Amino acid sequence: MKNRILMNGRLSPDLEASLAECYDLVELWQHKDPVAFLAREGAGITGLATSAPVGASGELIASLPDLRVISCRGVGLEKVDLAAARARGIQVSGTFGVLTDCVADLAWGLILDVARELSAADRFVRAGHWRREKYRLTTRVSGK
Repeated sequence: MKNRILMNGRLSPDLEASLAECYDLVELWQHKDPVAFLAREGAGITGLATSAPVGASGELIASLPDLRVISCRGVGLEKVDLAAARARGIQVSGTFGVLTDCVADLAWGLILDVARELSAADRFVRAGHWRREKYRLTTRVSGK
């Protein structure tokens, strides 16, 4: 018998397919009255698969008396009621650090844009100013 896992919002199709192979998935949005459904069927659901934008409210957590784990896809747990989970000993996991390198890459992009004025120079060229005047010299990043 597979563990019952609640999804309270859509995840990526590949992830949903992987979860469906291993678990008995309950798609909350498929039920006309989610509150009534959880009152009837919430017992026996041991896991919650959610996303950072959707999270897990204290009310949702309370409606799942057998809940043991909340898995949150995405960055941030602001929408997960961590106090409610902690009070019941429910484990909470997330995808922490998954975007750290991407954020660093974007920071480098911003540094280069500010120092070399890439966005401003692009606007200068697109506006046709290059035909009449030269773009000012900018500063380099290397060596600093």
